[in-house]
Amino acid sequence: MQAAGCRRQKAESRRQKAEGGRRQAARDNEPMLYCPVCSTRLTDLKCKLVCNKCGYYMSCADYY
Repeated sequence: MQAAGCRRQKAESRRQKAEGGRRQAARDNEPMLYCPVCSTRLTDLKCKLVCNKCGYYMSCADYY
């Protein structure tokens, strides 16, 4: 009985890791996280997304 429970826990753990990886990949591929001017990934700075390369920024109001 314990072996079956252990296998189920391991399978659940693998499923959760895979799902978390897919969510992270989806967040990384968000177009709004890249500068529309130079395509560099934007950096979070409080309520803004800032491009360290060209200086472009979006404020919180621009997200919506």
